[in-house]
Amino acid sequence: MVFSSVVSFVRSPATALALSLVLGASLYGPVARAFDEGQSGLHLLASWP
Repeated sequence: MVFSSVVSFVRSPATALALSLVLGASLYGPVARAFDEGQSGLHLLASWP
């Protein structure tokens, strides 16, 4: 019974949007930081003599 209420709660569009926003925000920081570090690493490799 709890499972069906959780499923219906997650299936509502507003909740799905909020969950995706929270997940995206929590994932964006580390991914952007890793991407920045990767970019600087690429620049270091490109400037290597």
